[in-house]
Amino acid sequence: MFIERKKKYFFANCKNIKSKIKNRIYQKYASKVVNVVVEQGVTKIGNGAFACMPKLKTARIQGSIGTAAFWGCTNLEKVTYVNGKGTMEFACFAECKKLKNIVIAEGVSAMDKSCFANCKKLKKVELPTTLKSIGEICFFGCSNVTVTIKGKITKCDVYAFYKVRNCKIVLKTAAAKKGKKVLAKALKKRKNKTVKIKKSKQHRPISTNGAGRKAMKKRCFNCMKEYEEQYEVCPHCGYVDGSPPAEAYHLAPGEILNHKYIVGTAIDSGGFGIIYRAWDAQMEQVVAIKEYFPNGVVSRVPGQNDVIVYS
Repeated sequence: MFIERKKKYFFANCKNIKSKIKNRIYQKYASKVVNVVVEQGVTKIGNGAFACMPKLKTARIQGSIGTAAFWGCTNLEKVTYVNGKGTMEFACFAECKKLKNIVIAEGVSAMDKSCFANCKKLKKVELPTTLKSIGEICFFGCSNVTVTIKGKITKCDVYAFYKVRNCKIVLKTAAAKKGKKVLAKALKKRKNKTVKIKKSKQHRPISTNGAGRKAMKKRCFNCMKEYEEQYEVCPHCGYVDGSPPAEAYHLAPGEILNHKYIVGTAIDSGGFGIIYRAWDAQMEQVVAIKEYFPNGVVSRVPGQNDVIVYS
């Protein structure tokens, strides 16, 4: 009875959105849009912004996603999501029946009701380290989908995976494994036996002596290349893992900025700033980050990120 009310709520709200989007100032172009690019600086995609665009195939987006933002885009196949923020709101990608894969951007903290409801072809969803909450009937009607979780889930609605068949939840990191009880409890209450929770293979203890088996890898904070975890010295550049920064006021190697940049060693510094080598975990590439740090004006306590400004 409860879930029937929820289904009626879902469809009633979607019909309401459909009636409202008729008043969009660009509605006359909606039937012709094939690609959407949300420009840098935009912090939120509004309610129903791109809903019911029948020819839309690809979208590059950022910021938070409003209610039914892409609802009913039946030909949407590819979404590139960067610089996420806040909550993915009600039915934001519901009824996107050709969407197969999506990586939710770092910075998103929650998924509201029905985010991917009736996305019939959805096969892979990767959730960020920042995500903490999964809402009601979030994956309603999906089948054979793999949901990869990288952060610790602290809240999962008991109906989050309602009417989901043959779903696999992969706990990719140590943090994700800490949220296993929350997920298991939600599934147990609904007696959903078609959703299985599995630990990622790459995080299982691996013997470096086992035939045909590879050791786990870590990233060097100096050259940003990967090497086997068993070694303390990077074989590519000679950097010793755990080394302190060159100067006490530098950011410590390994610090994470904006949920996506892994800070490495400092490569240059001057009177007004410090330049660090860093790894962009979102784009998977080496980048340079410049920190505004004017000499004689600011300082930093070793081991902390905060800057002290002299008065």
